[in-house]
Amino acid sequence: MTIPHGYDALVATYGDPSKYRGTDGHLTSQWDLLTLTTIPLPAPLTYAYDSHKPITRIRCHKLVAADLQNILAEILHAGLWDALGTFGGCYADRGQRGDASKPSTHTWGIALDFNPAVFVRGTTCKLPRVEHAFSIFESHGWRWGNHFTVPDPMHVQAATGY
Repeated sequence: MTIPHGYDALVATYGDPSKYRGTDGHLTSQWDLLTLTTIPLPAPLTYAYDSHKPITRIRCHKLVAADLQNILAEILHAGLWDALGTFGGCYADRGQRGDASKPSTHTWGIALDFNPAVFVRGTTCKLPRVEHAFSIFESHGWRWGNHFTVPDPMHVQAATGY
């Protein structure tokens, strides 16, 4: 898949969530039905906010589902699954950190957070196994937050320039 660059390309590729906002400001179920799907993980991850809850599947945008399954399988087969740490989430209707007036890439279901308690926004990750795991995402065109202007090493997204 071609990873979009910038907001306009992101909307052209994944859809415009603002057109699916209800009167309460939240996304409607129509957005979910048109854009999201659930994919199985190749191995369980521990949920970052409840260590007793194994995560075996995630909701993401339909257009990234196959690519994401391939990336995660590559990470598992490279022996790097544990380098991802805990799972912090994928789809979440919320604003961008630092500018809540813009939708987060999580709103499209094209971003994932891993190990949020350790990979804190504003820090960088220099752990070789983690860097190797995220380099697999990058080899598919995804952008790792470790390289953002304000680093966000827990975050990886199927978009650039946004």
